[in-house]
Amino acid sequence: MVRIVEAKQRHVPGMVEIWREFIDFHVEKDPIYARSDDAHHFFEKYLKGFMESDESRVLVAQDGKQVVGYSIARVAHHSPILCLRYSFLTPISVISP
Repeated sequence: MVRIVEAKQRHVPGMVEIWREFIDFHVEKDPIYARSDDAHHFFEKYLKGFMESDESRVLVAQDGKQVVGYSIARVAHHSPILCLRYSFLTPISVISP
């Protein structure tokens, strides 16, 4: 059964694997998406930043203990001189069947 839970540190490796699959799928369509050998380290840091922020929420879909999907939602600000805030949802990513 698939459950949606708040992402924890233990979920990061599974999210990184899904991200790699996502990027590799897109690079086949457009080489601009080619990733560097250490890109996963930067993505881990990116994820952890959102996981530690009070203005974002990172969720994972788990099938048993396996991470099968993730989503990142955050509140963003245009600039410090404007009051406008908006929400941003990253593409929801899931593993291939």
